[in-house]
Amino acid sequence: MGAFYLDENVSRLVAAELELVGQVVTTTAGERRFGAPDPQQLLYAGERNWTIITHNRHDFRLLHDAWLLWSYQWGKRQPHAGILVLDFYRGQSPSDVAGTIAALLADPATSLDTALYDWKRSTGWTRFPG
Repeated sequence: MGAFYLDENVSRLVAAELELVGQVVTTTAGERRFGAPDPQQLLYAGERNWTIITHNRHDFRLLHDAWLLWSYQWGKRQPHAGILVLDFYRGQSPSDVAGTIAALLADPATSLDTALYDWKRSTGWTRFPG
């Protein structure tokens, strides 16, 4: 798997937990991109082959769909390294979040290539193709 880029709405403690299990992780704060608009965050991550992790379901679902549509329309497959969208709920620890991500990555059927994976506490992971 590649590296991960945590959106500013994801706790930096999640980065530390992912690093403990051997993942390469950076954050918007670490890249000095705090406050950059979501489209710029996705493009920045995509240019570096980083999978973005966010709690911002609405905006990143829209951005993923737009990315696919524009790539198709322009006749050029432009991949991104994936988007992971996670529910945020009270009582959720950074270790819980990292474990949820690790479980997804452990599944041999998981391909992050231009895909969006959406995790909801009630249903688990759902893959939106790319």
